[in-house]
Amino acid sequence: MKIPRKELLAVLTVAISIEAQAADVVRCLTEPIADVQMSSIVPGTVAAIHFGEGSFVDKGTVVLEMEARSEQLDIKRRSVLVDNLKATLERSEMLLEKTSSISMEEVDETRSEYQISKIELELAREALEKKLIKAPITGIVTELPIEVGEFCEPPQILLRIVDTRQFNCVANIDPALAASLSMDDPVAFSSERGSEADKVMGKIVFISPVVDPASGLLRIKAQFTNTDGAVRPGEGGTLQLFPTE
Repeated sequence: MKIPRKELLAVLTVAISIEAQAADVVRCLTEPIADVQMSSIVPGTVAAIHFGEGSFVDKGTVVLEMEARSEQLDIKRRSVLVDNLKATLERSEMLLEKTSSISMEEVDETRSEYQISKIELELAREALEKKLIKAPITGIVTELPIEVGEFCEPPQILLRIVDTRQFNCVANIDPALAASLSMDDPVAFSSERGSEADKVMGKIVFISPVVDPASGLLRIKAQFTNTDGAVRPGEGGTLQLFPTE
C-alpha cells in the first residue's frame, strides 16, 4: 500500500525528532591510550638503533643501546672474582670440617667477601642495563630524534612510542547533559575526515566529578578500539552521546 506523501513526511519528521532527542553530539579531541617519551638515565653515546620510526615494538624490546664497553668488561671481571671466591669458600668450608688448619673467622671472612662480590656483580649488571633503552609499552615508534654516534644526556628525549590500538576521546560538555550519563554508556565517534558510515562505537570511561570554573563545562572521556588504525589519535571529531532520562 502506498503511503500518501503528506503522511510520509509526518512520519519522517517524527523519526528525525526522536533521533535528535535520543542522542547529543559534542565536539571532541582524540588521544592515544598510551603515549610515552623515553630518555636515558645516564649520559653516553648511542651505539646501536634496532628499530626506526614507524616500527611496531613490544613492551620490553631494546630499541637502542648506549656504548657500554666498560660496563661489559666490568661484569666479566666481577664474574671471575665471584667464581674464584666461591671456589675458595667451598675449599675453606671443607678444610674447616675435616681439619683444623683453618679457623672459623677465616671462613666467615671469605664468606663475607663472596657475598659482597655477588652484590657488586649485580650492581655492575644494573649499570649495563641502564645503557639499554627498552620500550616501556607496546606501540609504534613515532619519534627518534637521534642517530648512532651522537652523545646524549638526561633529560634529552631519545624516542617516543605511541599505542594507537585504542584511543580516548575527550570532550567538555554541559554539566546538565553529563548528569544523564553513566560510566560504560555507549558513545559513537565520528572523525572530521570521515563519513556517517565511519562511526566507531565505544564507551564512557571517565566523567569528571568537578566542573571547570573558567568554562563552566565538565570533562568526559570515552574509549574506543582502533586495531585497524583507522583513527589517528590527535585528530578532532564529534562524540555522539546517548543520555538516559
